[in-house]
Amino acid sequence: MTKNGLVDSGVQLNPELVLKPTPQNGNIREEEQMMDYELSEEHLMIQKTIRAFVKKEFTREIILELDEKQEFASDPFKKMAELGMLGTCIPTKYGGGGSDLLSVFIIHEEISRVFPSFAVDLELHTPTVDYGLINRFGTEAQKQKFLPAMCKGEIIGALGMTEPGGGSDVGNFKTKAVKDGEYYILNGSKCFITNVGCPMPCICVVLAHTDKSKGSNGMSTFLVEKDTPGFNVGRKHNKLGVRSSQTHEIFLEDCRIPKENLLGNEGAGMKQALMGVNYDRLMDVAIPVGEAQGLLDMTLEYANLRETFGKRLNQREAVQIALAEIYTNIHAARLMGYYVCWLDRVGRTGKEFVVATAMAKHFASHIAQMAAWECMKIYGGHGFMKDNMIEMFFRDNMAIDLGAGPPTILALLIARDLLRVYGIDPFHEK
Repeated sequence: MTKNGLVDSGVQLNPELVLKPTPQNGNIREEEQMMDYELSEEHLMIQKTIRAFVKKEFTREIILELDEKQEFASDPFKKMAELGMLGTCIPTKYGGGGSDLLSVFIIHEEISRVFPSFAVDLELHTPTVDYGLINRFGTEAQKQKFLPAMCKGEIIGALGMTEPGGGSDVGNFKTKAVKDGEYYILNGSKCFITNVGCPMPCICVVLAHTDKSKGSNGMSTFLVEKDTPGFNVGRKHNKLGVRSSQTHEIFLEDCRIPKENLLGNEGAGMKQALMGVNYDRLMDVAIPVGEAQGLLDMTLEYANLRETFGKRLNQREAVQIALAEIYTNIHAARLMGYYVCWLDRVGRTGKEFVVATAMAKHFASHIAQMAAWECMKIYGGHGFMKDNMIEMFFRDNMAIDLGAGPPTILALLIARDLLRVYGIDPFHEK
């Protein structure tokens, strides 16, 4: 035992490996450097606006029809642009709202309380592609060309990473880009790509090898427009959940793009793509938080109406305990997401940001699945029927758990960081 009553693990903490706050952003006011979990008036207004929008645009009948037919919600997407919510955290000079990442988190959570599938389409567009990739790594010309159009909803963003032979195993990717004068020629294939099949123009950030001999340091990212010759959208994946979200294959066959469409520098693609994935993961915190909150909303209403053996369900202790667990987990996951948004706002987007995002996504997706299962049990047979929203949420939860890094990959990332903090080499064989 140590003097403070904690058990001594016997492992000496290596002070050089402990995560330290990165230098604070000099452009952030001193009062903003302090973590504050209370939403500002601006955030509350965004929350109120998007909540009213979702209630109006996504009735139960519309949602179930879009899910059954696997159709993209085109009209709501365009209306989101009219509300100024497709580029909330993009600088105003590019047509965005100039707000912060927390605003985007709130938008995704509110949509997911009602229709998670639409939030999945939205998260790849913003903040993954527009904020996490183009705004962060693009040239001024690239920003001027794509960001205003993305904010107006004239073009949708997609991220072309996953391949048939490798998801998290990026080293096994086969897609390559060969320099040919003023152009690059891309060849390869991608799968499980969100948004490329939407019935509208699309800008897809494609990860490809420019120098296979350098491994991950020889990968680059390219901005490829959907109407480029050689960029072929393949079959739509018939998914278990988030069925309204458009997920397709891509085939790149001598796809010739100008060198100006290289995002950043050659060889920096892997780092850029993973940064984009981190913003994708953060929205995969907001979405399950919203899903769990939506499940709780529906189940509270049902439990207040449903009677068994002379008592309403919400009067039964077993049901109360289950609801309390869900309620507590939602609060915890939401605050983890808010913390990551704050890290981004103050410029702490290094290792601390990456690990905190992984932890938040790992926890949030888990508690949403637990919520779906508990709510399904409270509903009983009614929750299992296709005309019930509980059934749809039950299916949709699984997709979020698998996307942007499945639980096992995230757990390994977290564990390796933990071991390094304690001065242990996670790859050491002895």
